[in-house]
Amino acid sequence: MTTDGRDCSAPQRPGRLASPSVVIIGHSAGGWIVSGYPGTYHDVAAMIQADINGSNAQPPPGTPIPPGPTVSIIPDPNHPDYFEFFQTRQDCENFNVYPPGEVAYVVQIACAPPFLDSPFGEFLDFGVKFTQNDAAISAIGPSIPVLLTSGDHDGVDPPVDAQADYLYYQQHCGCDVTKLVLPNTAHLFMVHQSLPLWVNYVVGWLSAKRLAPSRPRPLVPCTDCVVPFLR
Repeated sequence: MTTDGRDCSAPQRPGRLASPSVVIIGHSAGGWIVSGYPGTYHDVAAMIQADINGSNAQPPPGTPIPPGPTVSIIPDPNHPDYFEFFQTRQDCENFNVYPPGEVAYVVQIACAPPFLDSPFGEFLDFGVKFTQNDAAISAIGPSIPVLLTSGDHDGVDPPVDAQADYLYYQQHCGCDVTKLVLPNTAHLFMVHQSLPLWVNYVVGWLSAKRLAPSRPRPLVPCTDCVVPFLR
């Protein structure tokens, strides 16, 4: 969409910026956005969803589900429609990091206070968002391949949820969908040793879908790039 004004409150009209080579990637809450995009607009070449379940799919009844990370939702007194997702470095690490697989100096950077506030809207419209996404996923079709990625120690998108989401796509999207689960990785996959594996896999996946860049990119050095969790 494009707007006639300086912000999104102005009258909007459909955009005309479609490109056959644009690939959209969304991580965490961004994954909710990209999961509903291709089936709504059909103007991208591929979609990659990371560390979130885009659909409202649930694991089978009786499936043990590990507890997710806890978050203290404290309103920001200066911005009442926002809240402080993390208050301390430890909050950030508990939510995002699996220590056995971390890259320590990157974690230090990623979890350094102060933290940006988060909008309450991200958590208040779950039901509406999932309903919209389920409908959009069912409309993706065969022209847009989908890659779902997550970590095997992600508390936000644990393997049981990731598998249910993957099965939902398989059954409803009518698209070419692939799943990648990274070993020894939690929610913020970018701070883990598996990041080169993710980058190299995505490059290979895009190439297999005939979406390789016009100028080949070198692979990221990776000492152990065997992924036993591909589907």
